[in-house]
Amino acid sequence: MTRNSAFWKAFNSLTHPLSIGAVSLVLLNDHLFRIYAPSWWTGKLGDFAWLIFAPLICALIFAWLIPRRLPDHKAWVAGSSFGFIGIWFALAKTVPTVQHATNTALSAIIGWQTSLRLDPTDLFTLPALYIGWWVWQRAPDTAPNMRPYSWLVVGMGIFATLATSPGYDFYDYGVICVFSENENVYAWGDVYAGGFASSDGGLSWAEINADSPVGQQVACQRNLRPITWQLNAGSLLFSFTDRTSIDVSTDNGETWQQEWDFSFLTDERRKLYFDHFDPTFTGKYSVGPFDAVFDEANQHLIVAMGHDGVLVGQMA
Repeated sequence: MTRNSAFWKAFNSLTHPLSIGAVSLVLLNDHLFRIYAPSWWTGKLGDFAWLIFAPLICALIFAWLIPRRLPDHKAWVAGSSFGFIGIWFALAKTVPTVQHATNTALSAIIGWQTSLRLDPTDLFTLPALYIGWWVWQRAPDTAPNMRPYSWLVVGMGIFATLATSPGYDFYDYGVICVFSENENVYAWGDVYAGGFASSDGGLSWAEINADSPVGQQVACQRNLRPITWQLNAGSLLFSFTDRTSIDVSTDNGETWQQEWDFSFLTDERRKLYFDHFDPTFTGKYSVGPFDAVFDEANQHLIVAMGHDGVLVGQMA
């Protein structure tokens, strides 16, 4: 069997400093920048860096799938890899059926729900493919002297590709945190999609963009609180028990009374709702309560309920 020079060319391309920098940038952007400083730019930065090394990861696979008996095997591998990534990325960002199929396939492969979104403006990052092509052209096609870091870099590239969906959007868990500020109450979920504000204790809400001043300060994280936790609201004490009920005490926890029972909210009931409003939803339902705030002015308890939205309970 002939030496698979296309495979080693892809491998050496991934250990090039530009590829290592792109992989590192994706991991930093995905797990640091987009969490603590989310913006339009961090989204584009992740796409740009991913497009540099994604075709090289693809080339590792195509080097074995494309028959080596073809003349100029390396050219076939390179053209197929860069063409596939470029065309697929463009279609996944602009064609709903391709976007949905991509989310379904990736979720099946990695085992959790992905959330690649339609966004034609992401096509501005496609020139990043040229950087990967430049690296490919200059990489040797012989087996390198193996060093542990070489396999580590390739493994990091594969992890950065699969750990999140292309476009690096986090899975939408619904409303996962609520907080009050300047006489307003805010409900937030996906930090990149934005949130909602209410000035009347949660009875009505207005949408807020993630790039707004409030949005820039939000760093909601799923499961901020344990399954069972309490909220002290002056003369009232609320207990959120095992995500099945909310109890209230008026005597500092000496006695309790159940105010809300969520046991009837089964996945079957949620499925009926999502099948009607979002038939493309294929993930696991996010079940609250995740967070709560007590609005003193209106005497309202406002609870983040994940995919069930926001619960507003009047205690007066």
